[in-house]
Amino acid sequence: MFTGGQSGNTHEGNSQNAFIGMAMGQASKLFDQQSASGNVASGASKENVIQHAAESALKMCVVSIFIGAMADQIFRYMQSQGSSGGSSAGMSGLMGLASKFM
Repeated sequence: MFTGGQSGNTHEGNSQNAFIGMAMGQASKLFDQQSASGNVASGASKENVIQHAAESALKMCVVSIFIGAMADQIFRYMQSQGSSGGSSAGMSGLMGLASKFM
């Protein structure tokens, strides 16, 4: 299962696994509730619903990791330039870094 990618952070991996497991459990519970009420489309399967919930949760985890890594890189870049976050030099440095990704 997903364990936090390259970071090797066991706590982070456990949190992500817990989040994905929670999404799967909630999808299962919601499917059962809707099925009991007759609100499930014909041909819909509980397995597909749970799989889609797990995939969506995993995508959220990956995006979260990516955003965190980008924020870390921006912070390190700003520190290497000796700029404070509020100065105009800091903003031009940030724009220079952002232009590398466009």
